[in-house]
Amino acid sequence: MKAKRRIIEAEAGYGKSTVTLQLAYDWCNGVKDSPFKDVEILILLRLRQLNSKISIYQAIKLFLAPNDPRIKSSDIKNIIESCSSVKVLLDGYDEFPDRDGATGSDVGRIITSNLFEDIDVTLTNRYLPKDYDKSNTKYVRLVGFDEKARDQYIRKAVTGEDEESVAKLSAL
Repeated sequence: MKAKRRIIEAEAGYGKSTVTLQLAYDWCNGVKDSPFKDVEILILLRLRQLNSKISIYQAIKLFLAPNDPRIKSSDIKNIIESCSSVKVLLDGYDEFPDRDGATGSDVGRIITSNLFEDIDVTLTNRYLPKDYDKSNTKYVRLVGFDEKARDQYIRKAVTGEDEESVAKLSAL
């Protein structure tokens, strides 16, 4: 989707987190047809792991270099601001402690385009956030699998050709 802001909405288990992990994997491995192939920095944050009171730069430091005292949050901010191509994946807004809150968290400011205004941001969520930049945000809703597609996915991602395991998982 051509847009600076995107929201991917779907129920639990529909593949939102898998999509973010696949995009990160493709970026790390230089996959030629990846939409992120020319990106200098890709930041993937699992929002359920964040405290809404810390800044986004502190959160990035926490996950990338938690034990390196030489790297400061201000260094991360400077690096991000100096790059020509940055993409941010915010996974699981519905699990963020301050979702739709009024605390003015950095995540909330990103969603409303008051932070990272010029950075490409994708948010995954089970519902549309209460406040988001509607004029600049593209929205897509993932829909479920039919039985055949579900079983193909289970074979590919989990069981291989073990039909007994496919049947057990399909029954869940």
